[in-house]
Amino acid sequence: ISYNVFPGWHMRRIIRDICLFHARNATTSKEQVEAARKALNEIAVALNGASPYAMLLRNEAQRLAKQPAGYVLGEFLAPNNAPSYYGEFAERAAKAGLSIACDGEVATALPEFFFPSAATKINAMAGNDAAAVQQYIDFFSGRPFRRSLLVHAERAPKVAPTINPLRLRSLHFAANIRKDTARSSNEKLIFLDERGRTMTPKEPIAALMLDRLAAAYPSTLAFNELVPEAAQNKETAINALTSLLGMLGREQATASAVPLRVGRGDGDKPCAWPIARIDAIARQPWATGQHHQPVKLPPQASFLLPVLDGKRDRAALLKTLSELLARSKTAQGDPAAILNATLAYAARNGLLV
Repeated sequence: ISYNVFPGWHMRRIIRDICLFHARNATTSKEQVEAARKALNEIAVALNGASPYAMLLRNEAQRLAKQPAGYVLGEFLAPNNAPSYYGEFAERAAKAGLSIACDGEVATALPEFFFPSAATKINAMAGNDAAAVQQYIDFFSGRPFRRSLLVHAERAPKVAPTINPLRLRSLHFAANIRKDTARSSNEKLIFLDERGRTMTPKEPIAALMLDRLAAAYPSTLAFNELVPEAAQNKETAINALTSLLGMLGREQATASAVPLRVGRGDGDKPCAWPIARIDAIARQPWATGQHHQPVKLPPQASFLLPVLDGKRDRAALLKTLSELLARSKTAQGDPAAILNATLAYAARNGLLV
C-alpha cells in the first residue's frame, strides 16, 4: 500500500491548502489543475526572500510544473488525502487484521540503506523496537511518502525480521549503469550509475556482474544468467547475492519477480509499449517505461512514440516524422538524426516492445 506520511507531508499540506482554496470555484478537473498551478506560480514569483516558506513554495511550484495533471489532481486537489505517522498507519492496519511485513522497497527498508549517515543514531534512539526504527527514519529523512507490504496478522510471525540476500536468487535484475571507459583499465573497472555515482567492483565476480547488467539494460537478467559461475560455487553465489543486495539498497539496481525483455531501436518496424504511446498522445511530459519508472519525453519523442505501432518500417517512420516536424514550431532538426536518436533513447529507457 502506498500512502503519505508525516512529518514530511506537513509541508506539502501547505501546498494542498493553497491549491484547494484557489481552485474552489473551478468546475472541471482541467480548470482545477490550471488554477492550482497558477496560484503556486504567482505566490512563488512574489516571494523573493530566502525564508523557509519562500523556498518551499518556489521548490514545489517548480516540481509540480513538471508533474502530469493527474498527479496534481490526485495529490493536491482530491477531496480525501489523510497522511498519517507510520505508527498510526500500523495501528489502523492492525485493527483490520493486518500487519506491516516490511517496506515496499529494499532501499528504504533499513536506515543503513535509506539514511546511512544517521543509521547508528536511528538504531540507538529506537533501541530494539523495529516500528520505532521506521518512525525515526521518517523523522530524520522528512520523506512524505511510503510503500508498505502488508500481510495477514497471523502470518506476521513467519516473516523473517531481517533481509536475507539468498532469497534474491529467484529474482530478475536490471541496472541502469555504464562503464566509465575513460577511467577504467585492465586492472580496475569503474562504472557509473544513473545518478553519476561511481561504482568500483573489488571482486572479479562483481565486475562481471556489472558488465553484464550494463550490456543487458533495460532488460533483466535472471540470477543464473547474471552469474552462471554461481551454479558450481556456493561462495561465489553468496558473494554475488550480497553485492546485489547492496546495489538494491543503494538504488543502483532493481529486482523483479518476472523477466523483462524490451524491444531494440534498430528493428525493422519499431513498436512502442502501448502505455508509453498513450502517455505521448496525451502530451504528458513523461511516459511510463516497462520497468515502471517515469521517463522524461523530449519533444521529438512525443512526436514519434504515437506512430510507433509496429506497422511502419523505418522509411515510413522517416516520412511521417518529416511531416510532423514540418508542422511543428518547437521540434526541429534533421529527421534521420532525430529518428535514430529517439529510437535509441526509447530503447534505452524501456519504451519499446
